[in-house]
Amino acid sequence: ETMKTQIITLEKDDITLTLCGAIHIGSELYYKKLNDTACLSDVVVYEMVKSPNKSSKRLYDLIAKLIGLQEQSYYLNEKYVNADIHVDVLNIISKRKYVSEQDDLFELLEKDEQIKNMFKTLFSFVMYNAWFMKLLHMLFMKNDHVVINMRNYIVVAEILKQLETKKSISVIYGQGHLKHLEEQFVKCGFMKTKVGYLDNLEGVKVN
Repeated sequence: ETMKTQIITLEKDDITLTLCGAIHIGSELYYKKLNDTACLSDVVVYEMVKSPNKSSKRLYDLIAKLIGLQEQSYYLNEKYVNADIHVDVLNIISKRKYVSEQDDLFELLEKDEQIKNMFKTLFSFVMYNAWFMKLLHMLFMKNDHVVINMRNYIVVAEILKQLETKKSISVIYGQGHLKHLEEQFVKCGFMKTKVGYLDNLEGVKVN
C-alpha cells in the first residue's frame, strides 16, 4: 500500500479554498500533479520552514535520492506565496532543535556508508508501506500538534489576506496539517464539497 494525500475543496459563496496535502518525499509525477492542481487557483500558499542553511531540504533531498524518489518541489511561479515559520521560532515552540537534529543526521548519512545503507533499507520500507508510516505518525506526531497548529495559524492569516483580492486559493501543506486547517474554515461557514487523493508514488513501480 502506498501513501495517498488528500485534496480537499471547501466553498463559501463564490470563494473556493483547496487544501492540498503533501508528503516530503515522493515521485516526480506526484509533485507535478500536486502543483498542477494547486495552480488552478488564483494563488498558492505553500509550506517551507524558513531556514538559513536549508537543513530540512538537503536532508530530505539526500533521503529521496537514496531510495530513488525526489524531495518535495514547487513550481514557485508568481502565484506562490510562502506561509511558514522561521526555524528559530520553530525551535522555541517545539522544545526541539530541528536544525541541529537534521544537521547531525545529514552528516551521519554523508560520512558513514554502512549507516547510509541501513537507512536506505529503512526509508524504503517506510515509503513503500503506508501502514507503517501511519503508525509512526500516530506514535510521534501527536506530540507535535502544537507545532502543527501554530504553523497553521500563519497559513490562515495568509489566506485571509489573500481573500481581500482573490476568490480561489490553494494551500500546499503537509498532510498532517489538513484536518486542523479544514476545521478552522468549516467554523467560518465553509462547506466541504469534494475530496480527492493523490498517490505519492504514482508512476513508480512498487514491488
